[in-house]
Amino acid sequence: MRIIEIIKEDADISALQSALKAAGADLGIYGVDGHMGPWTRSAAEKFPEVAKKFASTLAKPDSPLPANFKMPPNPKPDSGTVKPGPNPNVLPNPKPDSGTVKPGPNPNIDNDTRDRATLQINGVANNGSRTKYGGTAGIVFHHTASARGLQPGINNVNAIITTFKSRGVSSNFVIDRDGKVYTIVPDDLSTNHVKYLPGNKLNNGNTVGVEVIAADDSDVTPEQVSAGKQLGQQMMNKYKFGPEGVAGHGQLAGQDRMPSEGATIVAALGGKYNNRA
Repeated sequence: MRIIEIIKEDADISALQSALKAAGADLGIYGVDGHMGPWTRSAAEKFPEVAKKFASTLAKPDSPLPANFKMPPNPKPDSGTVKPGPNPNVLPNPKPDSGTVKPGPNPNIDNDTRDRATLQINGVANNGSRTKYGGTAGIVFHHTASARGLQPGINNVNAIITTFKSRGVSSNFVIDRDGKVYTIVPDDLSTNHVKYLPGNKLNNGNTVGVEVIAADDSDVTPEQVSAGKQLGQQMMNKYKFGPEGVAGHGQLAGQDRMPSEGATIVAALGGKYNNRA
């Protein structure tokens, strides 16, 4: 299995961000993402020793900002802001007599604009670190429903990314016809690949999403099955879940999908999940 990184991250910037994080800096919801921006620069100002060590990296230009970028709190005095505004990443304090704290966004609902992703990579939406939703419990395989018998190629993958952008959905990996595996969003981030429905133990918040470029299960190539099996085993080993966490999109309850979606790769992994309504 060959995993190809599409994520255009800068290793030097990632090293700077890792050093800042280790020093105790707040990098906001973006974390160590390999992209230079206001959060990284704001953190560097508070840790001059780290900034001095990475002076050449800090000289690099800022990366393009996603449409829903959130500025770090406490802007510079010369920014034109007299009084810093509220930090959009910190929930407001509840009223003294409320007894409750305002809940955060639900990562499992992918058809509600209030709960859209707070982060973008390659313009593809995701919900940030999966650890804040309880960790990773499984992996879900999808079919792209593309034309039958496509030839392999990067154009297939780019077409999927374009579709993701237009629909506000995403997955962590795409498996092309020749078995090459492309990383679209890091596997530790929650992507918008399944709708949440009560009764489903597997959802956006706790699964890795994989798109297999195939019209349906009969169109999946042997190379894709082999790659899917290796990728699935890698994720199972990394996140410590068993066959009960391996599913095809068609197995999930209430999903308007063919029951066989993902079936061959799921079977190759010994998948046990079956919660279809």
